[in-house]
Amino acid sequence: MRTEARAHLLLKFRVGRYKDAGIANSVLQHQFAYFSEQLMAAIPVLASRDSLEFILTQYEESATILHGAQIRDPQQRENWLRIEGDYRRAMKFIAELIALHEPTAPSKATKEQSWRAMDQALLAAETLVDMAEMSNRVHGVFPNDSEATIHKPGNAVDYEVHVTGKHEGYDLRMQQRLARDRQHRAEFISGHQFDYHTVRHQPELDPAFESAFGWSYGHFIYLLRLIINSCQPAPGGFPTLFIHRQSIVDQLISQGAPLAAVERALSGFTVFPENMRAEGRVVWNPKQEHRAFRRGFLAFPHETGPHIAFSRQMAMESMTHLVHGVCYKRLPMEWSDPRVKAALERLSRQASVWFEDVVAQNARKLGIQGGRAKDQIGNGSGAVQIPPEVGEIDLLGVDSGKGLLVVLEAKMVNTGLEAKYWRDDVSTFVSGNNSYAAKFRKKIDWVRSRAHEISSALGHRGVCLRVAPAMVTLYPCIAAEFIADFPCVSLAEFMLDYRAKGEWPYPTRPTPEP
Repeated sequence: MRTEARAHLLLKFRVGRYKDAGIANSVLQHQFAYFSEQLMAAIPVLASRDSLEFILTQYEESATILHGAQIRDPQQRENWLRIEGDYRRAMKFIAELIALHEPTAPSKATKEQSWRAMDQALLAAETLVDMAEMSNRVHGVFPNDSEATIHKPGNAVDYEVHVTGKHEGYDLRMQQRLARDRQHRAEFISGHQFDYHTVRHQPELDPAFESAFGWSYGHFIYLLRLIINSCQPAPGGFPTLFIHRQSIVDQLISQGAPLAAVERALSGFTVFPENMRAEGRVVWNPKQEHRAFRRGFLAFPHETGPHIAFSRQMAMESMTHLVHGVCYKRLPMEWSDPRVKAALERLSRQASVWFEDVVAQNARKLGIQGGRAKDQIGNGSGAVQIPPEVGEIDLLGVDSGKGLLVVLEAKMVNTGLEAKYWRDDVSTFVSGNNSYAAKFRKKIDWVRSRAHEISSALGHRGVCLRVAPAMVTLYPCIAAEFIADFPCVSLAEFMLDYRAKGEWPYPTRPTPEP
């Protein structure tokens, strides 16, 4: 396949270096077309229940070494971490395509043909995932800092697409940030993390679901978890699940669950081929709803009636993504209703307040005393009014021991891992006068311009406090690559950086004289 792929590449591009993001993206799209054709040719040959269960088993196995767990050799661990995301997305995409093909009978291909088709599909799918992600990065995130190199024959790879200039190495930096945050985040959050805690979501969502669907949100989630955890694989077969859908429905109804609610709960967690077909399922768009991300079951035909197929680990991950999404106002379209949307809005506001409180709690542990500043700072005749154009400051505090006037902006945003979501983050955080960064700069500049008055209002009369700003997110955000004048770090990064230095870990500017 590589020989054919190189020949396809050279049909349009010559060996050399292309310092143009548009050409770099064209290289990716040109090769994407070749590997897409290879994948689509392989699927009809291998499409069967056995192939689907094989792919789901591979995904199940990959979960045992998630994020490199259980891999002791450092080099092997590094190698796995480099391909882990592409590999797991590729497995999901192949599973979706098999389900989309809706095979109703065993494949007529010989074993050798099926094996060859599977090899072709695995290679093509993993390559497509990598290309799609890189294309989105080149086109949507780093359009001014990308180039392509097409190598001479005999090189280890035929071509490479790089991000260059000031953003070179962004991928390694982001990977290291994510790993550091994932390892330490729980140290700085007391109790359950709000966006993953169903019990904290139920007070808002339960009444809305009961009113709209006749069953609570908690029951919906419990039902799906019950199916994931209690269904058992067929003896002697793959360690994945292939379950008669109506049998599940009948059993749940016999236990008192309402039929309409059961059907709605299942539909919202199932990937149906007709919905993928209507949406035009493609690997390069992670924003599509009908894919194996927040939906953990795949609808699959069978002579005895419709079945659902799933890997237990994949379904559990999808459940985690589903629960996590509610704080960011995301639920399956089957669970949509005006009453539910209103509840999601309220829950999203509660989540933001929770995160602001968590940031304040951790700041106090560092010796930073303060809190929200909405309309004014301080009390009495010395109070400083906050202008409407500046707006509320999430945390304005003083570290008297270090002479700091700390200004923190807390942003609980759902930062995705794919470039499609990174593009949204860059737009929201950085682009335009209404971006998070632009609004925060107004707050920083105003605090710096009134630093002496604010210091006095906070009980530090005559003391020149140095303004120390930071934007703190719940998760590491790619926007940090594009913000040079203040740190944009996750809560865990902020706390770890402070702990490592023993003082404010980021550059500050002198406070203007009054």
